[in-house]
Amino acid sequence: MQHAKSGEEGEISTSFLFTDAFNPGLSIGIGEALIGVSQSLNLGLLTGILLVLFLQ
Repeated sequence: MQHAKSGEEGEISTSFLFTDAFNPGLSIGIGEALIGVSQSLNLGLLTGILLVLFLQ
């Protein structure tokens, strides 16, 4: 924000807010998908959780 040009503060602030709101949802969705795939391949819940933690 400190290096933003005059009048662009709102655009940059909006980008930060979108990223802060979007990333947790995306992370949770991918994590749940990995756990679901792990369980559907009969690898177990622990393997799915380990895949999620490895991704993080």
